[in-house]
Amino acid sequence: MVALSLNNDEGKNQLLNYVAKVIDSGIIHSNRNYQFLIKGSSRTFKIKIHNRKNHHEDAQKTILLYIYTIAHKKEISDLEKHFCLKLELKGNRTKNKRRQYFFTESYIHGIYKHKCSDPIMKGKFIVQLAENINKIFKVKTSKLLDDSRLPICLENSDNNAIISLKTIKLLQIGKTWYEKEAGFKLEDTKQYELAKKVQKIPLSSFLNIATNSNLHTLTESYIKLDEGLESTKQIEKIETILKKVKLSKENTFQEITRDIFDFSNPEINNCERLEIWSTIISNNLIRKKVETLKEIPTWWKPQPGQKDIDNYKILMKWWPAASNWTASTSKKTYTYPIEVPKKSSRPSTKNNRRPSTAFGRLVTSSTAKPTSLDELAKPKNPRKKITKKTPVKSTAPIINNSNLKKKKRKNNKKKIN
Repeated sequence: MVALSLNNDEGKNQLLNYVAKVIDSGIIHSNRNYQFLIKGSSRTFKIKIHNRKNHHEDAQKTILLYIYTIAHKKEISDLEKHFCLKLELKGNRTKNKRRQYFFTESYIHGIYKHKCSDPIMKGKFIVQLAENINKIFKVKTSKLLDDSRLPICLENSDNNAIISLKTIKLLQIGKTWYEKEAGFKLEDTKQYELAKKVQKIPLSSFLNIATNSNLHTLTESYIKLDEGLESTKQIEKIETILKKVKLSKENTFQEITRDIFDFSNPEINNCERLEIWSTIISNNLIRKKVETLKEIPTWWKPQPGQKDIDNYKILMKWWPAASNWTASTSKKTYTYPIEVPKKSSRPSTKNNRRPSTAFGRLVTSSTAKPTSLDELAKPKNPRKKITKKTPVKSTAPIINNSNLKKKKRKNNKKKIN
């Protein structure tokens, strides 16, 4: 089966026609091979279309597109196990003159680069492919759940990927990965506001409050000095990791996140990155006394600073917001140029009919210029030269007709009498 390219109009129209055929014919499943090119990286993949039937009106039916790679030798793939992208076309749909369907909304259910093989599709390639499909079907709004996780040091996390890519990117650059690569912005704008504040907080503010036993209450989890975050050994372990990239507890959350999660740096291993994530970035260590504290007792030792307390209040707002699944929905709005219908150059009247004459329809040029009197006086065919005719003198003898005229007069008088 020949693969169709989604980079040109022919491939795009083939996909549009194929989805229209699935909808109009009532087919449940179908699949076909396609290609997509992005910055020199080309992949051949299969799109399996699922016509999702429901009890609503026909216009509310949705189309599910499953995108997955295919091997060169085998073209059989398990739909639920090997797909890289699951995209749903939904919302009100319209139909053009070519009987092709367009949708107002789409939802990206998941991007799973680790499921793809032969060859592996990268996350950037898959999200750009989803972008291309949205534009082909003229989708106006598209949404996705921004909850990608980094699968590193799984042996220390019960084989679960727990590091949020969204949180890492917000602290590094103030944008999520999906926003940077494809323009999908979080609907919960509070996360951006909190991320800007957390970026500037030094690690020392977190450690000074977290290790202060005076700020701990009985209802809160308290780790013993010999095994928890408050222990000297744990702090020394954190400082040892930070020193590998020339950082200390005086550096900010943005600087620590930027350098520790720089995967091109071989000085830090993935399990050390997981350690920083668990103990610093995502450690939801609530301190109720920090929220209710109005005055710091003078006898507290060590004495917490007011700036550290204010920074810790920001962190306690940031942790639940950054880990909330329901607040991770991202959205993108698309705009398309308005298609202006082409105007006919043929003349028309108010009733949209061409003027006619007794001999047929009058054909005039819309670009004809008004003529002047001098131009009208010019000959119609300038190639033929027109010369004045000179009278020719006759050589025949001149006849006197005066006698004939007199006879005619006499005859006329006789007839009258």
